[in-house]
Amino acid sequence: MTMNTRHWGEIPSNAPEILPDISEDIEKSMDKFCLSEFDSNDEMKPVLDQPIAIPPQDPLVMYAISLHKYMNHMTEIIRLAELAMEMNVRPSEDAAPPIPPLPDIALKHKRNCLNFIPKEDTDFTLGKEIEIPVLSEEIVKKILRKCVCTLLGHIGYESTHESLLLLLVDVLKEFFKKLCSKLEIALYDEKVHEGSGFPNAIERVLVEIGMGGVKGIHDYYQSRVIKYINVLYGRSKELSDHYNNLLASKVHRQLVILTKYQVRRRKLKKIQKYI
Repeated sequence: MTMNTRHWGEIPSNAPEILPDISEDIEKSMDKFCLSEFDSNDEMKPVLDQPIAIPPQDPLVMYAISLHKYMNHMTEIIRLAELAMEMNVRPSEDAAPPIPPLPDIALKHKRNCLNFIPKEDTDFTLGKEIEIPVLSEEIVKKILRKCVCTLLGHIGYESTHESLLLLLVDVLKEFFKKLCSKLEIALYDEKVHEGSGFPNAIERVLVEIGMGGVKGIHDYYQSRVIKYINVLYGRSKELSDHYNNLLASKVHRQLVILTKYQVRRRKLKKIQKYI
């Protein structure tokens, strides 16, 4: 019997398999940006990280936050002062801080008799090509988170839950997505139909989403920022005056007690003379 003879029912022996080396593919798949080169929406250009300068926040909004902080501090000081007066302890006159001063804000335009604001042209308004920075998802969330925290502080909230903050960030993100989507549609309609009845695409989008156009934003800012600051400043002044009145009433009460004591002492001296 030769070695090449095969019997019925015999299982043929398989040749040893050669496993390919896939370690390089595994390392590549661990990179979350490994498929970015196949994205059809991105242009075949390298994405470079650029430093982005975020403009400073509105000084009036930050001033409103400082007034809220002052009112909360004064409320606690008044509560402690009232407890001290019940224990016949004089509150400190230096405990109350001064009201935060109004920030010095330079006007962006000069006033004249007609209140005419000259038009400011930029590369964007002139239709020139501008460089649009590329923002990652993480940077967008950080910016939106900062905006939400500022708005919450503007209306008086000092703390919140992380889950609620993330929810508001998602809501704001969806709002901007809707705004950009409507703006894209408005620009396309203007290009196709050559006019939409609005002075520009921004005005149309602001009206469609219920913000009342540019004038609506201006009225909202006047009501919810400028006039709101006047209300907060008035409340801060009331708290400061109330604390000063507490100190004055404490001094007056001590003077009354001292006067009664002096009168009683004089009466005792007169009685002792007759005795």
